[in-house]
Amino acid sequence: MFLFIILALLVLASMWLASVLDILKGEFKGNDKLVFFLLVSMFPLAGPVIYFYTGRKMKVSKPS
Repeated sequence: MFLFIILALLVLASMWLASVLDILKGEFKGNDKLVFFLLVSMFPLAGPVIYFYTGRKMKVSKPS
């Protein structure tokens, strides 16, 4: 049981860190970066899931 809790916390922490880094490195329109950063910060369990599901699609793509 203890191992399961530690593993779950590691997965959640890595998802949170990956989403924060992705938000900070990415470019968004308007205040979207701030909104997603606040979402991930205030809801550390659901925020990264919501960001990876919707936020990554909202990034501004750079012209090639």
